[in-house]
Amino acid sequence: MFVKSINTINLRNLKDGSYTFEKDGINLILGNNGSGKTTILEAVYFLNYGESFRSFKKLNLVKLDKEYAQINGLITINNSDICISALIKNICQYTVNNKNVSSLTNTNTAKDELRSLIFTPENIQTITGTPSLRRELFDTYIGLTNNKYLYALSSYNKVLKQKNALLKSANEDIDKSKYSTLEVWNLKLMEFGNSLIKYRQDYINSINPAIKKYYSEISNEEGKLKVFYNPNVSEITKKEIETNLKKELYLQTSLFGPHRDEYDIYLTSRQSRYQLSRGEQRTASFSILLSCYEQIKQLLDIKPILLLDDIASELDFKRVERLFKVLPDGQTIITTTDGVNSENISNTLYL
Repeated sequence: MFVKSINTINLRNLKDGSYTFEKDGINLILGNNGSGKTTILEAVYFLNYGESFRSFKKLNLVKLDKEYAQINGLITINNSDICISALIKNICQYTVNNKNVSSLTNTNTAKDELRSLIFTPENIQTITGTPSLRRELFDTYIGLTNNKYLYALSSYNKVLKQKNALLKSANEDIDKSKYSTLEVWNLKLMEFGNSLIKYRQDYINSINPAIKKYYSEISNEEGKLKVFYNPNVSEITKKEIETNLKKELYLQTSLFGPHRDEYDIYLTSRQSRYQLSRGEQRTASFSILLSCYEQIKQLLDIKPILLLDDIASELDFKRVERLFKVLPDGQTIITTTDGVNSENISNTLYL
């Protein structure tokens, strides 16, 4: 799959216009800060997922003083051209091949075939930030290839919310009816939580070889980059539930389970959050992204569109050169303020 072209109207600070892309190789978008380079990536991403990677509110995509924004895209999947259009306003309207759809994510075209992976400067926060950011990142990556994981995650979060609401309304002297309900929630958390633990461990085991490979190729160093999945508990058991019950009632919150998991990232013996340079952290984050790309390609036989925003910042020239060389075949769209020399560049857009 690849995007042939997009047309935008009233989209943020981007000038209205059309942009065409090459199927294979690197499509480079050059422009000064504030010229709208990232907005082009946002438009492609929106046509894939029906949402922005920059804002939860769709209306934030509309240019100031305008009532709407529009994104039209021509995308090729399995040698067939598909026209996707999004009219962004108070009540958004979407069409696929001129047929109205309620949501881009509810169509087989957008959900099952379209895939894009985004890298932005904010990705480094998944290396340096809180455990919740790393859980969110890997939840996204695992879910791109595993619908059963998405179901278990959604179910777990719903039950967790119900359990916490019950804990907040109860106390240490919980009555029988609430205790029975709490037992039900705990058993469901055990079911869905143990599934999540297994899926997460299996995924990390499967991508670690690729993470090590990509980091080594980009950095030209011998250091071994590895992600360690550290579950809050290795398994949710009835004994674990009983052991924590009194404390949970006292604190009125759930104290164990996958919602408290952590992913630790090490370069050989150095902890990525505290002991790596910014360039090393950025390379680590990008290596994880590429390993996710490889997983999607292997399991789904799909080449996602790679959207890379300001990828060259904080990297030395040699590292940028090697990064461009390891990019997978398929369509890649990169934004930068500076020119980059690479034989893999097949198309350059100037803003």
